[in-house]
Amino acid sequence: MNDLDDLFAQARQSSPPPSAELAARVMADAEVTQARMRQRSAPARPGLLAFVVQIFGGAGALTGGLTAGVVGLALGYLQPDSLPSLSYLLLGASSVEEMDLMPGIDTLFLEE
Repeated sequence: MNDLDDLFAQARQSSPPPSAELAARVMADAEVTQARMRQRSAPARPGLLAFVVQIFGGAGALTGGLTAGVVGLALGYLQPDSLPSLSYLLLGASSVEEMDLMPGIDTLFLEE
């Protein structure tokens, strides 16, 4: 084990300088890389759709809101047969006319 440590110590002490040929190749590669970096154009600005998606909080929030809107419109327009019975169970009203969708302040003061 000691021989191996001596060999590594000797290798650390005597490192030969890189050859002129290696330095020339490294510099040529660096020049090619720099030329490629200069040729790259600036990233394209996001379009209008990306801006709108960003305003609404991202693609997930936008699709969730749009889905809820479409379902709301479909239920409002198509009015399935089971919807009135569901509204009676939830709100206690048999028709839309009987529902109190905007109650007044006096309902807060009533004791039940």
